Amino acid sequence: MGCFSEYVAWDTETTGLGSDARIVEIGIVTFSHGEVVHEWSQLFYPQNVDWDHPHVQKALEVNRIKREDLVGKPTFELKLPEMLLELSTDVWVAHNASFDEKMLTQEFDRLHKPHATPPMLVCTMLAAAYTSNERRNKLQDVAARFHVKQEDAHRAVVDATVCGRVFWEMLRQKIVPDSVEGMREFMLKAEKSWKSRARW
Repeated sequence: MGCFSEYVAWDTETTGLGSDARIVEIGIVTFSHGEVVHEWSQLFYPQNVDWDHPHVQKALEVNRIKREDLVGKPTFELKLPEMLLELSTDVWVAHNASFDEKMLTQEFDRLHKPHATPPMLVCTMLAAAYTSNERRNKLQDVAARFHVKQEDAHRAVVDATVCGRVFWEMLRQKIVPDSVEGMREFMLKAEKSWKSRARW
């Protein structure tokens, strides 16, 4: 599919949504011509988290990750070189990519490290919303529209895999452009449309 035959789909699970939220899991799945060729996932035990805070407990409940699952796991900093190697491709695909990018940026800021930014970031949520009149555009809703099977939702590598398959279907069905410049322009329009739509 043009220049998008190779890409990584990724997803984060976190302790919340705000500026104090921490990444507790990341999943990165490498695709070649729509097929999974490599999976990488990692749980983290972040420091200085109020594990008893209701927002943290709710987030972990949604993620189906328990604090005891994280005890003894490495910090984000320890696994950073390995993670960057997994992300060393030109195209990153995520569902609600702005959230995952924000979470990643916050972790880099805490470490005073330069931000890891891909040459091309594709958001399947924005693409789905921009190309349909559907009001529901969560990953499970979009996956169902594209007949992509989803199991064990809200774990990072599973959601990343579903997202990557949805993106391939979008390419295959010519719903999104298959050139870098075309995709760049498309995503800008999709983001603008989403921001306008969110105020309805």
